[in-house]
Amino acid sequence: MKTELKTTDMAELKTLIATAENEIKLKTVAYKDLLAADDATQKDLATAETALTDVIDEYNELKKNEIYLTCYQAESPMLAACKYGEMTKKVLKKKQNENGTVTISVDDRKARNAIDLVDFEHCNPEKGTLAVNGQWPFYLESWLKSLALNLGTEIELDAKAQNELAAKYKDADGEFANLSRKSCSMKSMVRDLQAIVDCIVFIDYVPKEEPTDEFDSKKPVKPAKKLNALKVTSKDINYIKNRMTKAGKTALAIRMASPKEMRIIVGNVMYHLTTGKPYTIEA
Repeated sequence: MKTELKTTDMAELKTLIATAENEIKLKTVAYKDLLAADDATQKDLATAETALTDVIDEYNELKKNEIYLTCYQAESPMLAACKYGEMTKKVLKKKQNENGTVTISVDDRKARNAIDLVDFEHCNPEKGTLAVNGQWPFYLESWLKSLALNLGTEIELDAKAQNELAAKYKDADGEFANLSRKSCSMKSMVRDLQAIVDCIVFIDYVPKEEPTDEFDSKKPVKPAKKLNALKVTSKDINYIKNRMTKAGKTALAIRMASPKEMRIIVGNVMYHLTTGKPYTIEA
């Protein structure tokens, strides 16, 4: 289902954002007053909290609208979205104090992932794809299937379990139809991810020096094919491999990223590739 923007008029949008921000302040004060009142009922508090969270949700949606609209107006909307990184949202924070009272605040919190590129494209008010190839999410799912089956081989799943795992993913069509059946060597994974990145954003790679003919230094050599300046390397694969699994529901289970989660992970990779910001490890 296509998600619609609230408005495509930036001036109107800024007015709506300012109104929502003011409503957050008013409803925060009203909620705090109720929390401090001796005669406030649980129903009163629940109503006040719902009113506040509703306007916070409205504000966050409007801010997302603003970010998306700014990117849509860029020369390359998809590149602008990839480079934006994490959006900041407002969240309601509640704290239970030692004396039994509750205090609240509305804080800004940065998202844990970069922009959802599929959501960004779905919200596009104009017709047509913003990516080089709008089929990239389906190609990515086919590649995810390959990674999942390879992990199954590494932990020695039996044939039945492998078949059940394979059935959870769809295969892409066309030139990417065999992604789920390729080997998962580092070289092949780099190649496959590069093909997917090329489908999202492609920036012509221009070498610092024009290559020349071996026997005639004045004669430039035309490269065999165009290369993407956004170059995938082994560190991007290592980042994905360490983000695509979590603890499962049982002691011996591993949970693989869903296709939607994998799209978010690859969106983070696109943020890295387009900005040059490094991956980090938290201890």
